[in-house]
Amino acid sequence: ARQYVEAGDFRRLHTRADRVGPDHSFSALITPEVRLLALDTVNPHGGWQGSLSADQLSWMDRLFDETDEPYVIVASHHPSWNLINGYVPSGVEPRVLGAQVIESLLDETRVIAWLSGHVHRHAITEHRREGRLLPEFTSASLIDWPQQSRLLEIDRDLDGTLVLTSMAIDHGGPASAPRWDLRDPRQLAGLSRTISRNIPGVREQITRFNQTAVAGQRPAVFGIRVPDAALGR
Repeated sequence: ARQYVEAGDFRRLHTRADRVGPDHSFSALITPEVRLLALDTVNPHGGWQGSLSADQLSWMDRLFDETDEPYVIVASHHPSWNLINGYVPSGVEPRVLGAQVIESLLDETRVIAWLSGHVHRHAITEHRREGRLLPEFTSASLIDWPQQSRLLEIDRDLDGTLVLTSMAIDHGGPASAPRWDLRDPRQLAGLSRTISRNIPGVREQITRFNQTAVAGQRPAVFGIRVPDAALGR
């Protein structure tokens, strides 16, 4: 049976958060060296674009001061360029928009990557300031063709710099079947991908995608070198 959930239930059910912030933000250790910081960028006052509350920004800054893991990965639903929703009712504290969030993350050199979504397409944005580089990896939605997820790997090169490698991954559902067996999760996934091609405008995107892939211009793997603040390099 289906069950309605409230904001924050996902965190309680699916994460091991050791720190919980305002407006459903939380933080958890991914490994002993890597901390995840998840920010809820939905504006509770309305609108489909995102922003943060001032309380979230203050909590994030305190988290940076109170933790000592060498690396932090930030995750949010909205990408940086969609943190433009400053709407608040009269008398409510102003929202924090993208430019201020970017500056705060660039100030913290332990932040090595930003993961985001919302726009239903893959993108990589490089935020730079005075030798500081913060890559933002935006992933497409699993509801859209070709229903890809994204993998992010963190490695260290021989000279000590970090190497972040990211690639889009297809799921294992078959491209076709004589007859779809909805009891088989793999075939159900394959049928879902097939149906996702029927959205208006997607077939034109598929044609461009295939032409680019055939031409050899579609990068399967993206790698970026990030100075390792933990080693002072």
